[in-house]
Amino acid sequence: MANQAIILMAGRSSRLKSVMKDPKSLMPLGEKKLIDIQLDYLFRLGVKKIILILGYKKRRIISYLQKKYPDKKFIFIYNKKWNKASNLVSLLEAKSFLKKESLIINCDVLFPFELIKKISSLRPQGAILAVQKKSCGNEEMKFMLDEKKKRMVMLTKKMPCQKADGEFMGISYISKNFGSALVEIFSHIPYKMFKDNFYEWGFQIVSQFTKLPLQAMEATHLPIIEIDFPKDYDQAKKITLPKVNALNKINGCF
Repeated sequence: MANQAIILMAGRSSRLKSVMKDPKSLMPLGEKKLIDIQLDYLFRLGVKKIILILGYKKRRIISYLQKKYPDKKFIFIYNKKWNKASNLVSLLEAKSFLKKESLIINCDVLFPFELIKKISSLRPQGAILAVQKKSCGNEEMKFMLDEKKKRMVMLTKKMPCQKADGEFMGISYISKNFGSALVEIFSHIPYKMFKDNFYEWGFQIVSQFTKLPLQAMEATHLPIIEIDFPKDYDQAKKITLPKVNALNKINGCF
């Protein structure tokens, strides 16, 4: 069972500026903010250490969380390059914590408790990534499996849509060996060579160098949405959130 989680929440969410001014993590969904839903899951799992990688409006986020959860202790890490680099740089800001098994969570994903409970109960050799098998567009983080359909051999947005097996949904669980290798490998690569790449690209590099597997955990049956655009936010409120709440209630979570 995972004892620590890293939530990536440094981005500006510029594509949602027409519907919100706050960071993505503070978007209202029903009676809660999106970050509240994710944190409730982690508290319920008994995750002891929660690391939050901040950037855009960091003080707004810190203030909200300290008032909302006065009895909880969070580790706040500020990525000074949040507006000049991609989320791989944000993840590497947590390098002192990556040498332990870690849940890695994108802050803009709405999902049910069942997903985080299942993935955190597994023991990753390398990295386990929650995925949905479906048709994808250009914006999705797409993956391709090997011939045995067990391990990922490609993980990128740039993959031709027709070759993709589906979408990585932004929740992963990495082993201490995988996290240590991530830190070690990118400590030897010039910053300018990876600053514009997503951490999923970094995962693929680590897997290729170390042979530690990228394993897919299928979650096609679960209601999950990554909220990037106003239409995603609308769908999350009207369709995904009711399904998530219903599933959580059925499973006796909340």
